[in-house]
Amino acid sequence: MLFQFNISEVKASDSVISESQSKIVTQNFIDNTNYVTEWRESDLILKHHLYDVDDSILGYYFEVFRNNGYLGYIITSGTTDREPILQFGEGILFEKSPSEGDKFYFLNAFSHIYAENKLDLQKKFNETKNQRIKDLENDANIDMNFNDAMKEMKETELKSLSLRKMNPKKRSAL
Repeated sequence: MLFQFNISEVKASDSVISESQSKIVTQNFIDNTNYVTEWRESDLILKHHLYDVDDSILGYYFEVFRNNGYLGYIITSGTTDREPILQFGEGILFEKSPSEGDKFYFLNAFSHIYAENKLDLQKKFNETKNQRIKDLENDANIDMNFNDAMKEMKETELKSLSLRKMNPKKRSAL
């Protein structure tokens, strides 16, 4: 076992874990793991609530500071049905914060979307999907146009070579 903490300190009604309970889990992780020993005796600041695509709480995003210096981040689960620590690391994971009234939808380690609610999120998914389809179609058209141009150039070159073979005198005049 890489780290151990006392889950009995976290008493969530049904499967949801509160901010304060999540902070206890996060602090226990820092205190009991060998991965982030330099983070011990640090300050945790809850930066964002993270939401799943169904608008349920997915987790919490904490930033870790010591002596006013930024050390890293920890993402903890917001429910008891997931591992307690979802992700942690040095550096800033999310540089941009959601606008006022937007929720932070955490899709995976490298993908997130800010939206007002799940309907707005679905709209943004569809807009992004439609734009990606257009981009792919444009790329395909460019590839087809390029391939057509290359084919035409090869055909012209072959015709030119054939003409040169048929008319060797004209070739020397060039």
